[in-house]
Amino acid sequence: MSTEFAPHATRFTEDFYLLIQPNNPLVQEVVKEVVVEEPNDVADLLVSIARAISVRFQYDTDLNIWGVVEHWAPPDELMYSDRADCDDMCLFASSVLFALGIPHNLVIGWYDGSIGHVWLEVSDDRYLYIFDPAGPVVRLIPHETDYYADSPYTPIERVLVT
Repeated sequence: MSTEFAPHATRFTEDFYLLIQPNNPLVQEVVKEVVVEEPNDVADLLVSIARAISVRFQYDTDLNIWGVVEHWAPPDELMYSDRADCDDMCLFASSVLFALGIPHNLVIGWYDGSIGHVWLEVSDDRYLYIFDPAGPVVRLIPHETDYYADSPYTPIERVLVT
């Protein structure tokens, strides 16, 4: 991983499970919402999670929210804010998926070739889902294809969350 891209990422991958908080009250609130909706498949579940996140948080930069260039805010910190950036939203979504027992990857990479970005990957027997709660975007890609061909996303590092 390039430290020029994200010097915080090394610390992040070392302390990752401290930032995933499935028992956080706000995470549990979202878990109850998406379980009540009874999604038909993984894509429906991800859309429900994205909807729940977009209702709670408006996208903003860390500089505007926290007064620093980069800050990875876990759900405990987001409970006191109505704003979040891509990594904050992904940590929140990852906490929800973890609480639901759904394995996934948190992916650190580039968006449109030049913007540092974070998103999630979820897989089932048919598709890889690129789940970008900051978008919000859910892309379904059949397993037989090049996952990131014709995509604005370029993965650099993955962290498996199980």
